[in-house]
Amino acid sequence: MSPHDSGTFARIRKIFSILVYTSTVVLSMAELFFNYKDLETVIRATESFFTQYGLAWKIAVFVVYKTELAQIIRLCDNLWPLDEFGTGHNFQFLHKFLRRFFLLYTGNLALLCTQFAVTAFFDDQFKSVMVYYGEKESRSQIYDNFVFTLQVIYLYVGCFVVAGFDCFFFYLLGHAVTELKMLTISFSCKEIGRNWGYEERFKCSVKHHIHVLELLDKINKVYSVMLLNQHLCSLFVQLTQVMDKVEFSDPLFFLNVIGMHPFKADKFSKFRLAFSIAVYFAVIFSGVLELIVNSQGLETYARASDTLIPQCQLVCKIFVLAKYKKQIARLLNGSQRFWDLGQFGARYGNSFGKTHKYLKSFFLLYKVMLTFTCLQFLAVKIIFKIPKPIAISFGETKGLEPLYDHLYLVLHAMITLVTINLVNGFDGLFFYFIGHVLTELKMVKVAFGDSPIETNWSEEKRFKFAVRHHRFVLE
Repeated sequence: MSPHDSGTFARIRKIFSILVYTSTVVLSMAELFFNYKDLETVIRATESFFTQYGLAWKIAVFVVYKTELAQIIRLCDNLWPLDEFGTGHNFQFLHKFLRRFFLLYTGNLALLCTQFAVTAFFDDQFKSVMVYYGEKESRSQIYDNFVFTLQVIYLYVGCFVVAGFDCFFFYLLGHAVTELKMLTISFSCKEIGRNWGYEERFKCSVKHHIHVLELLDKINKVYSVMLLNQHLCSLFVQLTQVMDKVEFSDPLFFLNVIGMHPFKADKFSKFRLAFSIAVYFAVIFSGVLELIVNSQGLETYARASDTLIPQCQLVCKIFVLAKYKKQIARLLNGSQRFWDLGQFGARYGNSFGKTHKYLKSFFLLYKVMLTFTCLQFLAVKIIFKIPKPIAISFGETKGLEPLYDHLYLVLHAMITLVTINLVNGFDGLFFYFIGHVLTELKMVKVAFGDSPIETNWSEEKRFKFAVRHHRFVLE
C-alpha cells in the first residue's frame, strides 16, 4: 500500500491483504449471526467489530487517497533541511524523539499482535479470539486451524497497516511542526547563518510558509475524517467496556491455573486439580508430622497454630470449590441474566459503573498485596538462609539434611503458587458476585421508582420486569 509503489507485486500484496481482512470480517459476521444468543453476544462482539471498522478506514485511506499521499510525500521533499540555519539552531530533538517513539510504538504493536495470535494455544478449544465470540463449541479441527492461520495473517497485516498509517502521520506532523518553528525564527530578527538580505529573507519565509500551509491542508484532507472515526471507535470500545457487566474472567483465570475452573472438566484440568490438592495435603502432613516429632511443649503449639489454621481455611476453600462446582457454574451462568449497566441510559450507567470500577481497583490492590505477602514468606527462606521453610517447619530442631531441606523448599514454593491462585480466585469470585448483586439491587430500586429511564417499557411492563428481576436477584 505504499503510495510510491504501483508495481504488479505491490498490487498482489495489496489485494491479498484486503482479501485477508475481508475474510476475517465475513467469518466474524457469520459467527455472530449463527451463534447469536442475546445482547451479551453482541456486547462481546462489539470491541472486535469496532476495531475492524477502524482498520477498514485505514486501508480505505491508503487505497482511495493514494495519489494525495504521494503528493504529500513530494511536498515534503521541498521542506527546509534541519541544518538550514546552521549549527546555532538545533531542530534534531523532535525528530530523534519521533524515531524512538516510532520504534517503541511498532515494537509494542507487534508484541500485542503476537499475544493475540498465540492466545489460541492456551485455549482448550483452540479458538481464535478475533473471529470467535459466539456461544458454541468449535466446529471442526480443520476449520479451527484455518481460522487460526487466518487470524495470524490478519493480525500482522493489521500491524503493518496501523504502524504504517499512524507513524506516517507522526512523521508528517513532526516535519510540519519543525518547519513552523524554523519559520518563526526566519520571520524574526535572529541570526540564521544565511547571507540573505532582509527582503529576500522575508520573501523566502512567506513562500515557505505558504508551502507548509499547503502541506498541512493536504494532511488534514487525508487524515481528518480518519482520525474522527478512530476517536469514535475508541469511544465506543471504551463505552462497551464501561457499560458492560463486570466479567468473571479475572478470578476464573486464577482458578483455572490450579484446575478449579467451574466450567472445565478436561483431563489436564483434573490433573492440575489433583496436583494442587496433593500439594496441600503434603504440606499439611509435613507440618503436622513436624509438630508431633519436634514438639517441645505449648510454645511449639502456639507457634504452629499461626500456620496450621490458615492451611485449614484454605482446605475449606478447596472443599467449597470442589463440592459446589456445579452450583458455582450455575451462578456464573445466571449472571448472564443480570441487566447491563447501560440498561437505563448513560446517566444511570455511569453511576452504576462506579461500583464496578471501585471493585476492579480494589481487587487489583488485593491481588498485589496477597501475591507480595505470599512471595515474602518464600523469600525469607531463600534470602535469609533460615534452616527450614516457615510454612511447614515450626518445631524446635535445627536444620535438615540437604535432601529434605530441598524437598521442603520445593513444597513451600508450590504451596505458595497454589495459595496465590486459590485465594485470588475464590475471593475474587465473591467480590464480583457481591458487586453484581449490589449494582442490580440499585437498578431494581430505580426500576421501581418514578424517575425516567431510557427504555421502551410501559408503566405496567416496567413494574413486572422490576418484580421479576428483583426475585431473580434475591434467588
